[in-house]
Amino acid sequence: MTSPPSSIALSGGKDSVATLIDAADRWNVKVAVTVVHEFTDKTCLENARKAAEHVGVDHEVVKLRLREWFARALKEGRPICTKCGRSVLTAACLRARELGCATVLTGHELRGKFGRRTTHPYPPGVTVVRYPALRRWTWEDIRDIVSSLGWFNPEYTCPIRPYGVHRFIEEVGYNPLTGRACTIMLEGVATPQEALAYLRETETPEEDPERVLDILGLEEKAAFPNGIPDGPRDEDEIIRDLTYRLLMYARQALRSLVRGTLNRVERRERFTQLYFVMSEYGKIDDRVEHLDIEAFVRLATGDREEAERLLRDVKKLMRSILAEYGRTIPGARP
Repeated sequence: MTSPPSSIALSGGKDSVATLIDAADRWNVKVAVTVVHEFTDKTCLENARKAAEHVGVDHEVVKLRLREWFARALKEGRPICTKCGRSVLTAACLRARELGCATVLTGHELRGKFGRRTTHPYPPGVTVVRYPALRRWTWEDIRDIVSSLGWFNPEYTCPIRPYGVHRFIEEVGYNPLTGRACTIMLEGVATPQEALAYLRETETPEEDPERVLDILGLEEKAAFPNGIPDGPRDEDEIIRDLTYRLLMYARQALRSLVRGTLNRVERRERFTQLYFVMSEYGKIDDRVEHLDIEAFVRLATGDREEAERLLRDVKKLMRSILAEYGRTIPGARP
C-alpha cells in the first residue's frame, strides 16, 4: 500500500537537505516547501532548489515579510531565532496542508530525553516529524550525507542571527541559543566541543553590518545602542553560559528522581547520558569535575539519597557560576 504524500520544510541548510535525500522515498515526499524572508541566504535557496531537483519532487517557495518584526526584536533585544523559526515552520505547514500533505518533515534534530517530542501536531491537521531525531542522526551523520552531494554548498549563513544574539546578551545576560546547544549535547547529536563551536558561530557577525541596517531600515544607534558587535565574546563567557545550562538540566533530572517522577527507562537514559556528557565536558570546564560524575551512573538505578546529595552539590556549583555574571539573570534560580 502506498503511504500518504508528505511534504518537507526545506531551508537548504545541511539538516533539511540531508532529510530530503534520505526521506524522499521512505516517506513518499511529494513537495518541498522553502520559506524565504528578507534575510534568507541565496546559497540556501539554491541548495534547496538543487535538492528538490536531485530527488525529483516539486519545489514551492513561500515568501514572508518579517522585516518589521526583525527590526523591533533587534531594538528591544528579543530572541530572533525562536520567532523566525516558528513563523517559517507555520508557513511551511500551512502550504503543505493546502497541497494535501498531512505530514511535514523537518531537519530539526532534537528528540525525547532532554528535547521535544519527535512528532507533534503543528498546526491543526498537520503532523510535524523531526526526521533527524527519528533517525537518531548525529551532526557527523548529517555531514556525511551532504558531503557526498557534489552540488551542495555549505557556505551559507544567517546575516541577522549574530546581531540578534548579541542584543539579547546585552539585555538579558546570556546567549539565547545556549539551551539548544546544551540539548544537542545531551541528546548525543553533537559533542561538547561541537556545541561550543556552534555557540561561538552564533556570536560571529558578518563583516558588513550595513547590509543588515539597510534591510531593516534602521539607524546604527537604534539597532546597536551599545555599539556594533565585531565578534564572539570571550571563550570563558560562552563556556559559563553552557556550563550553567548543563547544570540546569542535571538539576532537573535529579529533582525528578528525588520526587519519583521518572520511570525506569527515563531514569536509565537520562543519567547514563548525563554521565557521558559530564565526563567529556570536563575537558572544556574543569569545574564540573568537582562533582561526583560517577554518581550519575549509579543514579541510573534510582538511589534517592545519593540523588539528594548530588543535587546539593549541583546547586552549590550553580550558585558559584551565577555569581560570576554580576547581574540578575531572568529565570536563574539554583
